[in-house]
Amino acid sequence: QARWAKLVVLGRLLALMGLYPPLLATWSAQFQPIELGFPLVIAALLLLHAAPGRGRAVLLGFVVLLLLMTRESAPLSVAGLAIYAAGALRRWRMALTLAIVAVVWCWVTMGLVMPYFRAGERWGHVRHYGITELWDLKALYLAALVGGLGFLPLLGKHACWASAGAIPGVLLNIAVKREQQITFQGHYDAQVCAFL
Repeated sequence: QARWAKLVVLGRLLALMGLYPPLLATWSAQFQPIELGFPLVIAALLLLHAAPGRGRAVLLGFVVLLLLMTRESAPLSVAGLAIYAAGALRRWRMALTLAIVAVVWCWVTMGLVMPYFRAGERWGHVRHYGITELWDLKALYLAALVGGLGFLPLLGKHACWASAGAIPGVLLNIAVKREQQITFQGHYDAQVCAFL
């Protein structure tokens, strides 16, 4: 009976995900590597739950490396994994390691690599900054992120901590003044919605 209950719950969750605006936007967008972030974040979360061991740590490191190579904002997803490891699993050493990896990777990509390929320009994305703008759309965006899954991301300790892992990516999206980033028109939530 418990197995059937789990299958029913899983079926309902899959049905909700089939209607979930961030996922639908990701699937309908032209493919970009960020879209690989969704399964990679899920894989990393599952590996965090696995019994600690050298083999699992190596596999988690490989998944995190692949995740980091998907987009310049991917360190935010790794920071989200650190939040989850600390809050839900109390794996402090793993959380600290993930946080350090996220910060170092961000510094290398945004501080060294991207300026090299942009003729020395350090922060080309600054033109999109607009934390005080478009709050009518941003409020709808936040409501759809959580409400689109029937508020399941807020039920239970692990779900809440997983949702907290989405916060760094969500903060990036609401810090900008680009409508497509907060109206589910592209791939921008591929890595965020995996936490939710």
